[in-house]
Amino acid sequence: MAPMTDCFDSDGVRYRYLYCKAQGATGRRRPPAILVHGFAQSSSSWIGAMDLIAQERDVYAIDLVGHGGSAVPASPAPYSLRSMGEALLDFIDLVPGKPVVVGYSMGGRVALSALLEAGPAAFAKKTRGLLLESAGMGPKTESDRVAAAERDAATVRRLRETSLRDFMTYWENLPLFESQRSLPKRTRALIQAGRLANDAEALARCVECAGQHRMPSYHETTEALRDLGLRGCSTLYLTGAKDEKYSRIANDLHAAGIVQTRMAPKAGHNVHLEDPAAFAACVHSVA
Repeated sequence: MAPMTDCFDSDGVRYRYLYCKAQGATGRRRPPAILVHGFAQSSSSWIGAMDLIAQERDVYAIDLVGHGGSAVPASPAPYSLRSMGEALLDFIDLVPGKPVVVGYSMGGRVALSALLEAGPAAFAKKTRGLLLESAGMGPKTESDRVAAAERDAATVRRLRETSLRDFMTYWENLPLFESQRSLPKRTRALIQAGRLANDAEALARCVECAGQHRMPSYHETTEALRDLGLRGCSTLYLTGAKDEKYSRIANDLHAAGIVQTRMAPKAGHNVHLEDPAAFAACVHSVA
């Protein structure tokens, strides 16, 4: 069943979202799920996974500011992590029932921002669980933050000084996405088309205002996650085993007992794209 489309407003910015009602659920229906996409993607990038998730629960996918069908403001303020986190909190309040929140990559940063903005106690009252897919956890040291700022500044320059097509060719060839090169040609073409549908300046503002260097510290995010779990809200960190960088993050979180972790053996950075069945199973394991 094709997803339906609607919009909502948060702080004067219009956001689009897609949603599917549960199709195969019998008896007591599971809590709804909210999906928050990554950089240069949109709610449409979840459609394959949405079909699987909607077999057991209602599922919603939001377009972040400057992406998909959401507004592309000229002001930089709506692109900040705090503003996007507040918009996600407004969306959580809009969705019927207490949802499981799923954030992929940049969407994970937004979900963490929402957690820190609300505070673990309030976030636990609003949601049934939090799943972070291949998401950064913030700089551990000031030198880490400086290095992240330099990388993000280089990305912004590339977005503003080259064509969007040239930027996306560079982006798709990053080692982070190497495992996606074995996907079917049609799938890779759809991914590329989705990336090229974006506005280059809006993407640049997202990196400037919500890049890794803008995140709270690793200590702040992990303490908030630990607190959230202690309040009975399920938390899970998921990444693909082929993604070395984020597998290390998962191992660190597991070793410290911050959250439960899972690694999808057949996937890299984008589990919901590369192994949607494993991804859907993880969503259902949260709540």
